[in-house]
Amino acid sequence: MQQINLYSYLPKTIRSVITLKVLTALYGIFFAVLMLNYFIGCLMKNHETTQTNTAKQVLNFERNHLIDLSLKYPSSSITPLLFQSNQTAACQVKFSAYLEAFAESIVPGVWLTEIHISANGKEIDLKGHALKAAFAQQFVEHLKKQPIFLSLDFELQELTQFSELMSEQNTVNHYVNFDLSTKAVTPHA
Repeated sequence: MQQINLYSYLPKTIRSVITLKVLTALYGIFFAVLMLNYFIGCLMKNHETTQTNTAKQVLNFERNHLIDLSLKYPSSSITPLLFQSNQTAACQVKFSAYLEAFAESIVPGVWLTEIHISANGKEIDLKGHALKAAFAQQFVEHLKKQPIFLSLDFELQELTQFSELMSEQNTVNHYVNFDLSTKAVTPHA
């Protein structure tokens, strides 16, 4: 089988023209691919910038919302709490010391919604919200360090993530619900 190279039978000037056209086409394709890559890079940068700006807006909204909540429910204030005591007779424990310990243990980004204290003060149930689960855990650690609670063991009974749609701002707020309970610590003999 014999191969015939038709290109070699063409006059030299035509071969040069064909070679020049092929090279021009290849350079054109290379330039087009290069420009396409540049435009895709620009679009990706714009998309990332838009995402970054959206994230900054959400962060600013959450920061402002946290500031509003902190002003509405300052950590030294116990006004947002629903205090229920399981007592029928005279109080055996001074609950004000418990409330002061709760206030001293509070972590920014955590707010209590309910406090239940038994008459003997050994059973405590706390319910509340936190902006992050880590904040609720930090609150538990602060409670365990309070001298009045050294004989009690606080445990997170429930930690639930939830979201709330704010219709006015058309945004979603994410929170964590938590439920803490205590049990008396038995001293080791």
